[in-house]
Amino acid sequence: MATSIGKRSVFVGPAERGNCSPLQVEGLVAEAGILPGTLVQQAAANAGLEINDTAAAAAFGKQLLVADRNALKQEAIDVAWEVGEVMQAISPRDGEFFNVVLAAGNNVTSLDVPLTVNGAGKLAIAVSDGTVPVLFYAKEILNAVSDSLILVQKA
Repeated sequence: MATSIGKRSVFVGPAERGNCSPLQVEGLVAEAGILPGTLVQQAAANAGLEINDTAAAAAFGKQLLVADRNALKQEAIDVAWEVGEVMQAISPRDGEFFNVVLAAGNNVTSLDVPLTVNGAGKLAIAVSDGTVPVLFYAKEILNAVSDSLILVQKA
């Protein structure tokens, strides 16, 4: 995953200075290759956290979780979690900003483009017909030639 200067964290913060702590959810890593900024979900039978493989059209009402970086081991934002580690994932709240993985092939050409889950734990541009939930709004312009972190705000 490509990172750029200034993208060293997943949780960027709220718009105001009132509450600067993310709402964290912990769980065992149940699947290899989960990078910080990836959308995750509870695995079946509460077996831990895995990549969110939910199709966008089925994501309405589902808990939104974003894998944080492994701060306990002081890992960089481009180091994947290991199976069996206790992951800290963040449950985004309204008005909070994050760096989340945008899937390769998505070209965000303006601010506030609506984004949804692509079924592989990454964000993709959402169709605007109401058939998929808008999870985030893009807060920067980015042509994702490869999977890249993009600054977003919770919808």
